[in-house]
Amino acid sequence: KRAPTPSAAAELVVANVIEYRRLVSNMLARMSNAILRECKDGQRRAELCIQKINTKLSNYIEKSRQDLRLSMQNLDRFENEYLLKLSNKLNLLTQGLEKINPLIIMRRGYALVETENNQVINSIKNVNIGQKIKVNVQDGALITEIQDIEKREVKNEV
Repeated sequence: KRAPTPSAAAELVVANVIEYRRLVSNMLARMSNAILRECKDGQRRAELCIQKINTKLSNYIEKSRQDLRLSMQNLDRFENEYLLKLSNKLNLLTQGLEKINPLIIMRRGYALVETENNQVINSIKNVNIGQKIKVNVQDGALITEIQDIEKREVKNEV
């Protein structure tokens, strides 16, 4: 631009500098406000993300707790069923053992006959006349001597 005088030129230049400073100051203020808005917006988004993560984590932990409770209940149920099966099996085995327990059989009047060396006698072939034998009954043993042997026919049943 042209100015009629140096003073007028100085006024034009100074006016432009002042105007430029004002424009720069306005731009800086707008940029500062924009940066603050972006920071606040970023902070708000970060808080929302943290909130979502906390919610998802809480939900995951609660679901895991529920799954664990359910697994523990299933484990307790399976354990009880298994123990019941074992108990029933033990009862059956106990009943089976009681049926063949010599002491219980002796209560019905049967006896266990042994040699003096504690070998079970199950045939007349295992003894001789005059030999001492032990007859075990429910409440003790009888020591006796064989006086006679009677042979009986045994039917082989399958």
